[in-house]
Amino acid sequence: MKFKCEHCEEYYSEDEGIQYKNEDSEGFICETCECEAEWDIRIEYLNFEDDEVMFENDEGFEVLEINGYNKVSSEFKSEYKRLDGWRGYSYPAVRDTASLNWVELVSDNILSMSEDAEQLKIFDSAMVDYFKEKGIPMARIFSRSSNVFSIGYDLFIPEEHLKTVKKFVDTLKEKYRSDGGYLKSATTGK
Repeated sequence: MKFKCEHCEEYYSEDEGIQYKNEDSEGFICETCECEAEWDIRIEYLNFEDDEVMFENDEGFEVLEINGYNKVSSEFKSEYKRLDGWRGYSYPAVRDTASLNWVELVSDNILSMSEDAEQLKIFDSAMVDYFKEKGIPMARIFSRSSNVFSIGYDLFIPEEHLKTVKKFVDTLKEKYRSDGGYLKSATTGK
């Protein structure tokens, strides 16, 4: 039996591709298209082990990349918000089956090559150092957007640690994540 790859529209035998099923859809994709598919969200875990992890990065985070085709059952899933016919963005959502009660600590985005991006990098480094020192689990998640100059940036932690980190995070946000700085970068590119 031959299956039609929904991406390249070529026909393949069952062993030359992947039949996938996720919350939104099901279908068949050939091995080549599956391997070349870009990620929708990239999850980087610190102080937490997920059986679906693909590799470890240089910072010591365990990394998992999720696209519409891979069949992973991690703590998070990718959702997509369509703004119109050609624009939209992916964002992370906690799965109902997650092993921890994850809560969103930070929701932001990276404006490529801007002063705001440099401030976010400093903010992120301080967060990572703090979570490493305290041994608190953290999920840092990057999300794709139709805007090639912007990538979503979200941090999740287990709810039980929220009170412990709140003051530290609020102090960092006040110093590095001002709405005025973001707006200036978004409108001027600086």
